[in-house]
Amino acid sequence: MIDSKFSDKSFVVNLNVEKCMWILLILLTIFSRFYDLGSRVISHDESLHTYYSWELSRGEGFEHTPLMHGPFQFHALAFVYFLFGDTDFTSRVPSAIFGVLAVGILWWYRDLLGRAGAFIAGCLMCISPIMLYYTRYVRNESFVVVFVLIMALSFWKYLKYKQDKWLYLFVAAIAFNHTSKEVAFLYDAIWMIFVGLLFVNDNMKSDWRNPLLKRIFIFFIVMAIILGLIATLILQVDVLDLLNVDGDGGRLDYFLVIPALMAVIFGLFSGILVCVARWNVIKDYASFDLLLVMITLILPQLTAFPVKYLLNSNPIDYSVVGIWKSVPVLIFLLLVSMWLGLSWDKRRWVLCALIFYSIYVVFFTTIFTNGNGLATGFMGSLGYWIEQQSVERGGQPWYYYILVMIPMYEYLPFLGLIIGFVLYVTAIRNDRKYESKLWYRDSSLVYFNFLFFWCFASILIYMLAGEKMPWLTVHLSLPMIIISGWAFGILLQRIDWNKLFGVNFTVLLLVLLLAGISMTQTIISILNVLSIQSASVNLYASRDWLEVMSSVVLLVVMIVLLYKFVSKVGWLDISRLINIMIVGVFGVLTIRTAIGSSYIRYDEQTEFINYASGAPGIRVVMEQVEEISRRTTDGLSIRIGYDDDVSWPFTWYLRHYDNQVFVGGEPTRDLLQDSDLVIAGNNNWPEIESILRTNYSSFEYIRMWWPMQDYFGLNSERIMNNLLDPQRLSALWNIWYMRDYTQYGSINGVDYSLSRWPVVDKMRFYVSRKLTSKMWDISSMSTLDMVDSSTDPFEDVHIIREADKLINTVFDDDEGMDRPKDVSISDDGFIYVADTFNHRILKFDNQGKLVLQWGFYGSVYESNERSNGLNEPWGIDVSKDGFVYVADTWNHRIVKYDLEGDFVLSWGGFGDDADLYSMWGPREVLVGQDGMIYVADTGNKRISVFTDDGQIVRQVGMGGLGSGEFEEPVGLSLDSVGNLYVADTWNARIQVFDNEGKFLYEWDVLEWDGQSLDNKPYLAIDDKENKLYATAPEGYRILVWDLLGEPLMSWGDFGKEMNSFDLPTGIDIDSSGGIYLADSENNRVLYFMGFVDK
Repeated sequence: MIDSKFSDKSFVVNLNVEKCMWILLILLTIFSRFYDLGSRVISHDESLHTYYSWELSRGEGFEHTPLMHGPFQFHALAFVYFLFGDTDFTSRVPSAIFGVLAVGILWWYRDLLGRAGAFIAGCLMCISPIMLYYTRYVRNESFVVVFVLIMALSFWKYLKYKQDKWLYLFVAAIAFNHTSKEVAFLYDAIWMIFVGLLFVNDNMKSDWRNPLLKRIFIFFIVMAIILGLIATLILQVDVLDLLNVDGDGGRLDYFLVIPALMAVIFGLFSGILVCVARWNVIKDYASFDLLLVMITLILPQLTAFPVKYLLNSNPIDYSVVGIWKSVPVLIFLLLVSMWLGLSWDKRRWVLCALIFYSIYVVFFTTIFTNGNGLATGFMGSLGYWIEQQSVERGGQPWYYYILVMIPMYEYLPFLGLIIGFVLYVTAIRNDRKYESKLWYRDSSLVYFNFLFFWCFASILIYMLAGEKMPWLTVHLSLPMIIISGWAFGILLQRIDWNKLFGVNFTVLLLVLLLAGISMTQTIISILNVLSIQSASVNLYASRDWLEVMSSVVLLVVMIVLLYKFVSKVGWLDISRLINIMIVGVFGVLTIRTAIGSSYIRYDEQTEFINYASGAPGIRVVMEQVEEISRRTTDGLSIRIGYDDDVSWPFTWYLRHYDNQVFVGGEPTRDLLQDSDLVIAGNNNWPEIESILRTNYSSFEYIRMWWPMQDYFGLNSERIMNNLLDPQRLSALWNIWYMRDYTQYGSINGVDYSLSRWPVVDKMRFYVSRKLTSKMWDISSMSTLDMVDSSTDPFEDVHIIREADKLINTVFDDDEGMDRPKDVSISDDGFIYVADTFNHRILKFDNQGKLVLQWGFYGSVYESNERSNGLNEPWGIDVSKDGFVYVADTWNHRIVKYDLEGDFVLSWGGFGDDADLYSMWGPREVLVGQDGMIYVADTGNKRISVFTDDGQIVRQVGMGGLGSGEFEEPVGLSLDSVGNLYVADTWNARIQVFDNEGKFLYEWDVLEWDGQSLDNKPYLAIDDKENKLYATAPEGYRILVWDLLGEPLMSWGDFGKEMNSFDLPTGIDIDSSGGIYLADSENNRVLYFMGFVDK
């Protein structure tokens, strides 16, 4: 017999079609978030979060640092590790759970978006490529999405019903958002600005006892807005440059602080005035409640602003001195907040404060075990975020989101935003009764005002922000998804489905589908024909003409059939159905994009969805490490060393290996002694291999890679060239639709195959030969190509040689050189140095005394400065007739000066086409005996030759792997008969051409093997001795050959002494055979006496 209590109706769930659809959606979301969750390699950023969470789960504590954002994720991860153990899969479980919650929360948005709109928004959240990827990733975005959705929901509910429970939920969501990530400050700003405008409107719509006070109130508000906009503009524009004033960051802060402070003062005056004049009235405004609660809870979090801009101190300085500067400001802001809150409503504010600070303090102090977390939270969170904006990590262009991330991934929500905005504007214009209630709380229209304000404000803020990263697209996509759900729901509801089902609906759908396919095929066929025509092929002989005709015929037939349906149903419902079908097509494409990025190409950098991704080689190496360790130690006790280049993610992956040894960036024999295995990044290979020598076998892998970045430097000309050139347009389509870079790479001379991906960091896995001799088989390593590090053509001719002179001083009040990349000697013995990262040229006499300097940072794309403004000059050479030529690398041009540093002329600009004036990061410039100017156009993989007044003469070479082709050409030199020697860096060879640019011969340079961004070697020829000198930046040596490639000598090692280097680059030879070397990372120039036989 069944217990009667189980038959109670309260336990019965009344299912209907809508609930069943939501249940299916939630199940699909669960599957999409958890399926194959652990397969992708833990990336650099993920490993930071996972490792410190793992330590917390083991009881080793956790100290919050803004570098890794909020503490919530670490507590959530630690709890999951405590329950289920620490694996790559469980590391992503918290994000996946919150990804499911984000879809589920939209159930409570039905009253706002409509039932269809809320469900569609849930579907969009489920299939969004960005949302899917970052809810399967160990980042904070997944948590932020949930807390922001709760903020938006409770915000709307409180505005509409003014019930305390929604206010408390709103406060809790804000608190959790602050424990998640510093983007909480941006959400606070958006919410507070909107609520402030709503509050101002509430006051402007109502009557004041004293109209004069109302006018003064309006004046204060207008002034606060204007000054706030000026301060925002100053943050984005280099005011000192605009005013043609020399200055530093401190003077820029001065320009920023004045309008910002005045805006705050006017805002305070307006607040004081309205509170004094209308206190009893405004206490009834829900907008005032929300505004005051947000101000009083957020104000102490803004301590970093007055500390940095008023006290001129560092808010992330946690020393005793730094704390003594910051804490009084914090206490003052806390007291002001308490006074305002208690004046408003003692009971409710105390409850709000208890909710907020209970959550905040518990997480930032790691449950009261880390008192310093309060300092890193209150001062450090915002302080670190402010610093990062000036760093501009990634250096992405302003259009990164709107021209790259959204078109690649979030095109469906963006389409919904456009449709939604049209519906929104149309509703306001056509429905006059809503216009007077636009800002009123008793209409849901006020919330749509907020949704669009949120969306457009987010797009603007993230476009202007210094740091632009793919995961931040989540915050642009979220409001677009909510708006799209509402917009697509409206489209569905406006269709008269009964009328459509009254005709043969299946046939109608088929006709519309075929019409769409035939129209698309017609366009594609026409483009193919145009492409063939541009290639001078007989148009009528092409099969594509027949394709055009057949697709047009099919389209005409479909249009005729469609007309018959229109006569029965009406054009309005047909057009609305077409709109829904277009949205459906975009939906299918979105699902395809999401599947490709999250389940197929998740470990490939053909996707733009992540920035610095861990490559599959990481997991391959770890599988080998585990296999070798278990076979030799019967556990995980093998001795393995790793350096600072690979420390993340290998600190995470080696956490269970008891005998791991971290050797840092300066490995020593003591640290590496007795290591059976070593993992090292490309920056430390020379030091590591000088210690390991021939005792280890090495295997090379890609450790980390970045998306291709050809979208940098876009302008209207490049965009139009891509759109009007059928081949380029086809290549871009292949990238968008299939992530296939083959055609694009062929056009631009770049190999985008995964094994030769152009933007990578590599690592090598070293295995002791003693160990391998004991093991009869290592099956997982049998297919790998061994890198034989035992053959060094310079081993028998390497010498130890000390520099005879050091040049590293400039003026007394100067900080010195900053990574100089090149040096050139004039006929009269003066030494010219490209002080690259100081963006200037230095001129020394032959005793090393500085006699002249010129240049400063200036981007020709940011200002009209065309003369002394330089942007990382890498190459320099001096002509016999008394001119200095500079490769102004990231202004993508050549600049000509006289010997006194006066500007003469410049030529070149950014571009990747066949025009030789289009340059891409030229690294070297060389003046020939005949006065011709040779330019290593590194990014375009060619050598360009000009006259001394910048007229084009010819091109030498092109991108590729064959003879006469280049991959990253840098150093240039000419011999006495005019033969040109080119450092073909990434092809690891020197190529020789005659004076007409015809290829002669080549030889390999093993030292240049690798494609790191620092591997930029330079060349110099001693005509008297017929010797070629070259730098090996990552080998820390100077290499010497005869002019046929026979090794003669090498010297140098890693270090700071006079016989060692740190990233040697530019090299030149004076009239006596003396060698000048730009020892870049040691910030100096070294001089060696003339050639010495071994």
